Amino acid sequence: MRKLALLAVSFGLVAVLLTGAAAATLTAPAAAGGLSRDADVPAELVAIIEAAAGAYCDLRPALLAAVLKAESDFGHSPLPGVRSGTNDAGAAGPMQIGIGGKAGNTWGGTPIRAVPPDIPYGADGNGDAIASVYDPADALHGAARYLCALGGGDEATLVIAVASYHCGPTCGHGDPAAWGPRTRSYVTKVLAAARSYEAGLSGPVTAIPPGFGTPGPCGRSPSTDYARWLVLQTFGQLTIGDCAHRGHVENSDHYPDANGQAHALDIMVGSHKPLGDRIASWLTQHHQALNVKQIIWYGQVIDYRDANPAWHACRDPNSSCARNHFGHVHVGFRL
Repeated sequence: MRKLALLAVSFGLVAVLLTGAAAATLTAPAAAGGLSRDADVPAELVAIIEAAAGAYCDLRPALLAAVLKAESDFGHSPLPGVRSGTNDAGAAGPMQIGIGGKAGNTWGGTPIRAVPPDIPYGADGNGDAIASVYDPADALHGAARYLCALGGGDEATLVIAVASYHCGPTCGHGDPAAWGPRTRSYVTKVLAAARSYEAGLSGPVTAIPPGFGTPGPCGRSPSTDYARWLVLQTFGQLTIGDCAHRGHVENSDHYPDANGQAHALDIMVGSHKPLGDRIASWLTQHHQALNVKQIIWYGQVIDYRDANPAWHACRDPNSSCARNHFGHVHVGFRL
């Protein structure tokens, strides 16, 4: 509820700045979820957008998709800089990220370069060890990192983040009354598109309601049971493994604790990687409410016990993390 209230305040701020029909479009989108499959987002970009949005903060996939739409019509724009070179301000790629000139070098380094390092926002989104501002996966991950740094993951600063992406941090974080007409139009367009792209898969994920958790000797902890119920409600009937007495690595969260309850789920997706991407992104977005400790999927892991949690490749190529999580999403819980 707090997020929805903050979002209403954010949209109210823009409504004060804008008048007429444009302002009337700025109503709060549905609860944060994935992308609507009825939207005009190209199918091949849906999983990439959802994964990128959840990689660095609680950024709405619909917002990231809306920025992509505004910047280059999902990469289909014939304007200079989208596929090669730059526009007249020095921005490039489908997300029109600055690589020099008036736009500054937000991407960092050359527009196509080896990684690591990801400096400051250029990113390798497809795992080929190259950060290319022209590659959709790389550009989306880079833009997501930048939007998160601007405050796009916090509903209270979401509008400011969108403005800052368009006109720069100094402009966007300054007095909104001083935003120029192009920035106001951009914010209006992006937020309206984000509302239309929101899937509204489920209501807001809140703290664990009473009644969740199943008893031992091999049950599910409250967080585990609640997350299992939400996954089934959100993504449909899936096979989900939970408590076990054997078959997992030593000290696995699948094994029951002193209360006879497991703290892990294996959400089976088989060969359907896009579904696994969406589930992993959804879990990342709601990690706080669900008390998530760790998520492992497709050779990547994020551990919320780290000081600065972020998705990265499993470090030991011979580990269970690297070898055994291609047909299911593993998630462990603190409580």
